[in-house]
Amino acid sequence: MADIVGFGIAGVTVALATGGGHFAAPSFVLGAFGAATFRRRWVSENQFPRAVGDVNGDRMADIIGFGNAGVTVALATGDGHFAAPSFVLDAFGAANFGGGWASQDQFPRFVADVNEDGMADIVGFGNAGVTRCARHRRRALCGAHAHAWSVRSLEFRRRLEQRKSVSARGLQT
Repeated sequence: MADIVGFGIAGVTVALATGGGHFAAPSFVLGAFGAATFRRRWVSENQFPRAVGDVNGDRMADIIGFGNAGVTVALATGDGHFAAPSFVLDAFGAANFGGGWASQDQFPRFVADVNEDGMADIVGFGNAGVTRCARHRRRALCGAHAHAWSVRSLEFRRRLEQRKSVSARGLQT
C-alpha cells in the first residue's frame, strides 16, 4: 500500500495507508525538507523538488531532495519515519556549482528504477541531453547520454513516468 508523504512549512508529514483507500491521521515525522527548514531552501518545488523512491533496495520509500548543491536523501526507517537527511551527490543542484538545474519545469529530474536493480536512479533532462545516476556498490555512477531534446527523449521521459508509476505501487514508507 502506498502512503501519503507531504512536504509542508515545517517539514515532512506522513499519513499511513490503512487499506481500502483509507489513511491514518497524518503525523509530523521529520523537521527537514520544509519551506522553513535549512535556511528556507525548500520553498519552491520548481527550484528545489522533492521525491520519494527506494534508493537503498530495502523496499521502503526514501526522501530525495534536490537542493542548491545537489542531492540530499533521508532514508526510510519504517512505520512512516525517516532518518536525518544527508547530502549524497554533488550533482542535479539548482546553483551553478551544483550543476545549474535551476528549474524543474525547464530541466526536469525524475527518480525511478530505470535499470531494474531495485534501487531508484536519478534521471535528469538538461541542455546537454539526458543524465542518469545509478547506485553501484554504494556509490553513484553518473553519465551523460548526450542528445538534444527530441521525440526520442520525450518518449524516454514518457516511459520513465510509466515505470515510475509501476515502481511506486510496490513501495512502502
